[in-house]
Amino acid sequence: MANFKDYYRRLGVSPTAGDLAIKAAFRRLARRHHPDVALDKRSARRFPGILAAYEVLSDPERRRHYDCVDRDRKPAPNPGRPGWGEPGPAHAASASRSTFSA
Repeated sequence: MANFKDYYRRLGVSPTAGDLAIKAAFRRLARRHHPDVALDKRSARRFPGILAAYEVLSDPERRRHYDCVDRDRKPAPNPGRPGWGEPGPAHAASASRSTFSA
């Protein structure tokens, strides 16, 4: 899942943000990171990612696709905790009891 790009995080908006909030966030970041105005190269290198995020999130069809397909690829926030794929203490106790008699 290393290739997942959280476009909402790149723009600094929530997934429920409206079109105006997305546009305002893009414009704010573009003024800061555009290669023509950025003073350092590291800041200018962020601009293509910001632009890609805006292009996806500003188009309703592409945003819907991103929300339905691409965001499902994001890994679970805490895969080691109970409820995220590994049994917790309550499950471990019941798993140690065998329902089969020997």
